[in-house]
Amino acid sequence: GTGIRMNMDLVERLDALRSKCNFALIITSGYRTDAHNKKVGGVDSSEHTDGNAVDIRCKSSSRRFTIVENALLLGFERIGIGSTFVHLGVSKTHPQRVIWTY
Repeated sequence: GTGIRMNMDLVERLDALRSKCNFALIITSGYRTDAHNKKVGGVDSSEHTDGNAVDIRCKSSSRRFTIVENALLLGFERIGIGSTFVHLGVSKTHPQRVIWTY
């Protein structure tokens, strides 16, 4: 049921992002229950538990750059950069215009 719990604005932006990047986006984490979020070490009040975020697998710096560059063009204002993924969030209740690293 995770697909139906995702914010549809996020899903539409991800589809546009895939087109701009011109490569497949492999989602490693989308919607999470509170229990699963805790199990994987997610923060309290994670965007994932509201269906407002995804983590996209990314292992090369050039793909990471392409994802982040195009995410910014598409209006994503919550971006987390890890060594193997990029987090994109659209929550309006969390701080806006932020980029962080893991």
